[in-house]
Amino acid sequence: MKDELLLEAKNAENAGDLYKAIDLYKKLLEIEENNIKFLYRLGLLNYQVGNYNQAIDYYDKVLKNNPNFVDAILSKGNAFYALNNYNQALDLYNKSLEIENNNSLIYLVIASVYIKLNNINKAREALETSFKINPSNPRTAQTLLYLYLSLNEVDKALKLFDMISEYPELVPFISKTLALYFQETGNNAKAIEYYSKSIKYDEFDPIVEYNLAICQIQEEQYSKAQMTLRKIIKKDPNNARAFYQLGNVYQIQKQFDLAKEAYENAIKLDKSIYPAYFALGEMHFKNKRYKRALEYFNECKSISKDSEVINIINDYISQIPDFK
Repeated sequence: MKDELLLEAKNAENAGDLYKAIDLYKKLLEIEENNIKFLYRLGLLNYQVGNYNQAIDYYDKVLKNNPNFVDAILSKGNAFYALNNYNQALDLYNKSLEIENNNSLIYLVIASVYIKLNNINKAREALETSFKINPSNPRTAQTLLYLYLSLNEVDKALKLFDMISEYPELVPFISKTLALYFQETGNNAKAIEYYSKSIKYDEFDPIVEYNLAICQIQEEQYSKAQMTLRKIIKKDPNNARAFYQLGNVYQIQKQFDLAKEAYENAIKLDKSIYPAYFALGEMHFKNKRYKRALEYFNECKSISKDSEVINIINDYISQIPDFK
């Protein structure tokens, strides 16, 4: 009877039928009232369905029988955390450290509480301890990196990157995050450096490649940007934004026929890219192909909400002979 119920409970849990699993574990408790495994499982299941207070009750029953059961202490802390009772959660996490003081995950959850409590120094201290114990944990490395960058502690963020470089599985994310930070703060040269590191370690990522191309354009590395954009298009022929940016690069390089082709491909794939219509209209206008220019300008005006762009278009239209 017990074995059959236990198997049914596990199957229900694996199938995602958590309420059924709860009912079955309750029946198992009728057979073994103080079974710690059943009590703990009920705590976890109630936590998963959002019954946090009920989960705490089960964890208390577990801890009454085994006060040093670290997983139960941590899980109880998690339930209080979910209830926004951060101080109670912190007390429990610290209590678990008294039993396992070299557990990196405990320091990680402690850091999350301090972040909620806006105690950044304590959060940093806990994260650094967690990282020191286990530098290969992705969540610890990522959270610590975000914290350093949020505080503009770039030197520490770069040092962190150097420290995780021996863990290839961490390099792509950390380097992408650094690259994005440098791009957002206007340091395109550094952004290029770290996007390139990410590409070296990771499979093709169109977002990383696209951001790299944008930075290369900003740094006037047009030949490299062209190569990056063509690589994106080769891997993803439906990437309208890549075609648009390639058009921009070709136009800067005065390869106007190629620019025109790229812009046309962009709007063929995504009709909402109004700057491509504007660029095509401008190209036709400068070549005195006014009818085509007018078509593209009007299409751009019908899509764009940018008053500055619309004013420029109106000025171009006013210069077309038939509209004077």
